[in-house]
Amino acid sequence: MGTYVKNGNSCIGCHATGIFPDGCLSCANLKRGLFTSNAEWPAGTIAGGCDISTDNHDTEAQAQGVCRGLMEKGFGGEGRIFPVRTWVEDLTKATV
Repeated sequence: MGTYVKNGNSCIGCHATGIFPDGCLSCANLKRGLFTSNAEWPAGTIAGGCDISTDNHDTEAQAQGVCRGLMEKGFGGEGRIFPVRTWVEDLTKATV
């Protein structure tokens, strides 16, 4: 999964708002799929200070499936660390 990081610093809420500031590494990924699966992880789960991961998908069903899998199986499918929440974003409606 990719990780949203703005200028190497911690997240600034771009995932929840759908507004991606200049320098956000996720901006380049917006063109790769129509939907994203997103997960917010407990603090410190992901290196780099950003506790939100995302992945791109061609369909909403694929994105929902990934979110479901994360909630059921956890980080890396290991069943040890589970997301705080997951959600799907429709990138055709995102504001960049």
